[in-house]
Amino acid sequence: METVRNAFLGKGKVQEKSIVEVCEMLKILGDKLEGKTFFVANEFGFADIVANMVGFWLGVYQEVSGVELVTEKKFPIFCVWRDKYVNCSQVKKYLPSRDKLIAFYQASARPQAAASASTQALSIVTGP
Repeated sequence: METVRNAFLGKGKVQEKSIVEVCEMLKILGDKLEGKTFFVANEFGFADIVANMVGFWLGVYQEVSGVELVTEKKFPIFCVWRDKYVNCSQVKKYLPSRDKLIAFYQASARPQAAASASTQALSIVTGP
């Protein structure tokens, strides 16, 4: 989870390394999902409940942060799965409002960004 957070909120080398790691994970995930609607072929299960982090929240993170990790060109298999997943009636009726998630993410990201900026500024003033 920290790697995903750093891919969107990290700075410099930390962010660059995290983006590479997240993209590697998405490639592996895409390979495992090829031809499937859900993790276990066409049956909705526990792994699919957990998958809402990847299938739904990742798009919210991208929209708010402006960091675009997932594109149809880079991850076509994953994007097909994601679109089917978030539009599946078994999933869609339980997902929170995208607008509410964006507001939540913006509210939680601001304090982190401010704390990070304060730490960086203190480091510049006081030295390492």
